[in-house]
Amino acid sequence: MTKTSATLLILLGLSACVRQPREETDMTPSEVMPAPPTAAPPAPTPAPVPHTPAPPVRATLTAPLPGLAFYQSLDLQRTDLAAVAKAVAAEDPQAALTAYAAFLRAKDWGGALQPAAALPAGEATTPAGEAARLGQVRLLGHTHSYGDSIQWLENPTAFADWPLLLNRHGHWVDLARAYRETGNPAYVAAFESQLVSWLEQARIPDALVRTQAALIPRERGHRRPFAPAWRTIEAGERLRAAWPRLLADLLKSPHLSDTVLVRMVAAMARQADFLVEFSGPDNWMYIESEGLLTTAALFPEFPRARVWADTAWSRVSEDLAYNVYPDGAYQELTFWYQETVRSAVVSMLALAERAGLPPEPKVEQALERMMEGVMNARMPGGRLPQVNDADTISADWILRPAAQRFNRPDFDYVASFGTRGEAPAHTSVAMPHAGWGILRENWSATANALFFEAGPFGGHAHEDKLGFILYAYGQPMIIDTGRAPYGESPERRFNVGPTAHSTVLFDGLGQSRRWWQDGRLNRTEGPAEGFVFDDREAVALTSGAFGEMPEEFFHLADKGFRFVQHRRHIVWFKPDRWLVVDVFSPRDIHPATPPDRLGPNPTRPETATSLFQLSDLPFSPPTPEGMRLGNTDAPRLHFAWAGSGETVADVVRGQTEPELLGWRFANMNEGNRAIPIPTLRIQCRLPALPAAQALFLTADPAGRTRTGRVEMRKGEAPGHTTFVLSCDSGFAGGVRVSPGRVEVRAEGIHEIFELKADSGGR
Repeated sequence: MTKTSATLLILLGLSACVRQPREETDMTPSEVMPAPPTAAPPAPTPAPVPHTPAPPVRATLTAPLPGLAFYQSLDLQRTDLAAVAKAVAAEDPQAALTAYAAFLRAKDWGGALQPAAALPAGEATTPAGEAARLGQVRLLGHTHSYGDSIQWLENPTAFADWPLLLNRHGHWVDLARAYRETGNPAYVAAFESQLVSWLEQARIPDALVRTQAALIPRERGHRRPFAPAWRTIEAGERLRAAWPRLLADLLKSPHLSDTVLVRMVAAMARQADFLVEFSGPDNWMYIESEGLLTTAALFPEFPRARVWADTAWSRVSEDLAYNVYPDGAYQELTFWYQETVRSAVVSMLALAERAGLPPEPKVEQALERMMEGVMNARMPGGRLPQVNDADTISADWILRPAAQRFNRPDFDYVASFGTRGEAPAHTSVAMPHAGWGILRENWSATANALFFEAGPFGGHAHEDKLGFILYAYGQPMIIDTGRAPYGESPERRFNVGPTAHSTVLFDGLGQSRRWWQDGRLNRTEGPAEGFVFDDREAVALTSGAFGEMPEEFFHLADKGFRFVQHRRHIVWFKPDRWLVVDVFSPRDIHPATPPDRLGPNPTRPETATSLFQLSDLPFSPPTPEGMRLGNTDAPRLHFAWAGSGETVADVVRGQTEPELLGWRFANMNEGNRAIPIPTLRIQCRLPALPAAQALFLTADPAGRTRTGRVEMRKGEAPGHTTFVLSCDSGFAGGVRVSPGRVEVRAEGIHEIFELKADSGGR
């Protein structure tokens, strides 16, 4: 098979990804929360497996029972544990097991254990449970049949995340639901057998592994061991999701043995102790903390439950205070993983309220700030921008409960498309620490809106600084391309790189902040450097720069590097015209840059290539004057461009050779499959630096068509450029760009924007 053929097969979803790098193995919110009403449809339900009735026999349990030391770890001074205490005093572990199992089945869980979830109306859960009973496991579209013996620590598939998802035990919930639906004890027997096999195979890492893990360099207290079933995020997922659901479903079952019930509780306590000792980074920690708090609320009869709860809240409080920016963005700068954080915090607060645990006011305050960020970034139609690693998320689904929780009529207004509540006091807004500028006409579903990103390199980041997303009269026109499956693959490298985003290549080289290991990559202590936002009555400006910091340069491993400063200005002529100006200036190698890491700096013609990722809509072939995107009976967007030198444009869609170009990626529930999209490519030959180029965008609602034009005129001094704008509707204006200043003129408009170094977010 040729390289081209192999690449195309992967793009079409016919080949699976390989193992993920360590920093990219987080699971997504689709794995840890219900899909919002407007989310993409889940993966198809597996084909029904023929039901094979099994005799109602109990699995043979070969692993040892909990010893007396386990029961001694309980608070045996409690009157409701008197029978357990008596058995311990008599040194009778079997009697202690029987007494503790009776205590678990009879005790008042006080709201900590949620009632078993209602079975889906009109939807049989037995086929999925029957598949699980027969050892058939389906994970995100991948299926494997184990038969009678599941190998928990191995990967029998080509899906890199298989052992990680397998060890979250979601298919056990299918077994429990099938049992509730049918009453067939064979499903409980299968669960018992699989639980015992997991306890035998997936033991907590031994002392050597734990010691090695403790020696891993610590960052803000995070440590994590490298053992297949014991990533901290997997332990957190088990404790917050599958195992509590199993308790709710099976606790009262006469077919669940006392032995398995008690061993299950003992294993939950051990996992909680493990998570006190080890913690993962960022969104992992929130999943782990929710698991810790869940275990503490479920089992207060353990004296160390207080340690579990205190550890969970202290970690969450510390992280929220440190990593939620004042503008409401979480430092990973992707709403997908911010949603993991938010959903875990909401679940923890709800659990604490039900279980009567003390409130956490600082956590509530940070959560409300995050909800303000969600409101501010919401796009027409109710979606959040797919910046960095993200699937599509409904902002409205998040804001509706937040409106009630925090008594925020502005949240309610935005989430209800203006049918309830009160409109926010603003439309356009800056999130300066994140480096996000949102230019918004209004809060309706048919608004014009632009989301610009010029902030730091967050977690799960892409090389997309100065990229933007544009909605024209509610229709997405310039988009983000989503995320490819995690792993080392051509698709993943393309997806996180600059060619999958609406930014600029210089001499064929793109942004490469990921490559730099010593710079400021994950967090900013103040407003993003170089970010500018200024909203005025008739015109607004947002601006950012790439190349001002040592880790920012244009680089490609086999093609060298280029040090150029790229500043992008976006001028919005309200309500439906935008001028995107790219200015390129020479830059010296930063003193902090280690030259031996870069190799030679080749001399080549200086060409700026602007890429714009477009919605998959009809488009007219590019001409020297421009092109149009959109259906004739729907909103449309007209493009016009000009540059310092000779400029040519084309549209690429679904290209695999010589490089990937013109693709977006579907949601994880859709398999992250690659989907062809048109990518507008504008190449400008720059005679010398400084130089500039511009893109003039004119939006039209359905039934109206206008053509815009832009002409570039050089100023007398280097770096001074004027762009003359016109439209066949009679609009005329101009934008003059000079170092530190942007001047805008049009009919009734004369505004000067000063680009101060400290103007982030003003």
